[in-house]
Amino acid sequence: METVSDRETIFARCAFLDVHKKTVEATVRLLQGQQVQAETRRWGTMTGQIQALAEWLETQGVTHVGMESTGVFWKPIYNILETRFTVVLTNPGHMKQVPGRKSDVRDSQWGAYLLQYGLLRGSFIPARWQRELRDFTRYRAQLEAERTRVANRLHKHLEDANIKLGSVATDILGMSGRAMIKALMEGEQDAAQLADMAQGKLRTKLPELQLALEGKVTPHHRLMLRLLWKELEAVEELMAEVDRQVQEVTRPYTPQIEQMDPVPGVDRRVSPRWCWRRWDRTWIPSPAINTSRPGRGCVRATRRVPVSDARAAPPKAIAGCALPWCKRRGRPVTPSVATWVLSIAA
Repeated sequence: METVSDRETIFARCAFLDVHKKTVEATVRLLQGQQVQAETRRWGTMTGQIQALAEWLETQGVTHVGMESTGVFWKPIYNILETRFTVVLTNPGHMKQVPGRKSDVRDSQWGAYLLQYGLLRGSFIPARWQRELRDFTRYRAQLEAERTRVANRLHKHLEDANIKLGSVATDILGMSGRAMIKALMEGEQDAAQLADMAQGKLRTKLPELQLALEGKVTPHHRLMLRLLWKELEAVEELMAEVDRQVQEVTRPYTPQIEQMDPVPGVDRRVSPRWCWRRWDRTWIPSPAINTSRPGRGCVRATRRVPVSDARAAPPKAIAGCALPWCKRRGRPVTPSVATWVLSIAA
């Protein structure tokens, strides 16, 4: 038992968890009159043990639970506790003690002390559907990077076989390039027949294609191309499945996505990434903070963004997102583009 300090008590019954990979140190602080009763227990991090921890907290009458954002170890605990308590996820840098003797138990007790007196600031945690959407969009970005790596390896083995398809065709994985690569895997060696598989504008380069497709493809090259092709198809199948899941999750936001599609630099693949970053802005104090602070779904302002009128300067951070797209196509980033994006996102 300890006596209540001069500070105003915010939460009469609270707890703080010091989370690790295998263990959780839980300290409960209960206000009883002018006395505070504190108790610390150690729990495991298996699902059954976390549920037992939640039941113990409920029997103690705990209303608010705090914990540090330690790697990914806080997530399984948060998923179980978020439906029962008000969970405050804190930045470890906001609750550092004075250097000295330090242990997991002391960290838990110190965190519970700060939480009870309202000295901890909680981090923003998106809703569950937004967290799931974030997993999909990040996984798709990884798949897209993997697809690029496989395509580069395909190009490497084509060059090793004296096939200079990449020197003529802009995209070796277009319809024409895929047909030619499949024919090479099946053993086709005639450069004229391979070049005749070209479609669209590529048919205007038939002489160059015939020269580029005169190579020395060995059985080893064909085997490597077949293996890489299987890997490429597997990655593209996963990307298609993720796209279907993203479309299903973002179905309630179809009107907003259709509005954002014409904006330079924002297409149907990019706009879902904004669903969990920007479209729920109730937790943001003001629009100015939303467009100026990094790590809020936007990039820092850059001097490369042209602003014609300083008095009506647009949110440069949003304009910076469209800059690479506009630069590739020779289109200027105007103030109206950034303002339009913000009005849709709002």
